Amino acid sequence: MRHRLLAVAALIALVALPAPAKADEPPESYGKDMAVNYTVEGRAYYWLTSFAATVRADEGSLKGTNVDLVNDLGLERSKGIPSVSLGLRFWGRNRLHFDYVNFAYSAHKNVTSSFVFNGASYPAGSEVATDMSMTFTRFGYEFELYKSDGGAVAMGLLGNAVRNKTTLVTNQVLSNSADASIVVPMLSLAGRFS
Repeated sequence: MRHRLLAVAALIALVALPAPAKADEPPESYGKDMAVNYTVEGRAYYWLTSFAATVRADEGSLKGTNVDLVNDLGLERSKGIPSVSLGLRFWGRNRLHFDYVNFAYSAHKNVTSSFVFNGASYPAGSEVATDMSMTFTRFGYEFELYKSDGGAVAMGLLGNAVRNKTTLVTNQVLSNSADASIVVPMLSLAGRFS
């Protein structure tokens, strides 16, 4: 699988390289053309989310309890989340892009039932302060296989990274954290039409 992924990445890199300059072109014109062929893109988004999630953290052989972050721990169900997207188009059909979103929630609540989180017991009736953050980062390269005035079809190689960290503090004495990260490489095929 790794060899296939490297072969596809090498193929994209070969196709994406610019055509060599002709011998009769003066070097100055090549630099001017290169400057014209770069476009910087930037976007900002504001998502209106509807959040629902369950978390469980095990410690060794001690299984944790499934805890509903909204109903059990009091995190907000609806919240606005800002995000940013940056891009760089170059040599006509190539694009690098970077996307970043950070979901951050916190709450204080007296829990109504006991649970186990990351090896620690949280008894019913205790006040639990919860902080949860989830970061989504994507970096990618796209090459437009087909491009016209009406749109484009692009093939891409992406790296998606997700990191989640949840911290629980009860009665300002017991503090416990669990975090998980995953990186997912992807090949994509995208169409943009106007």
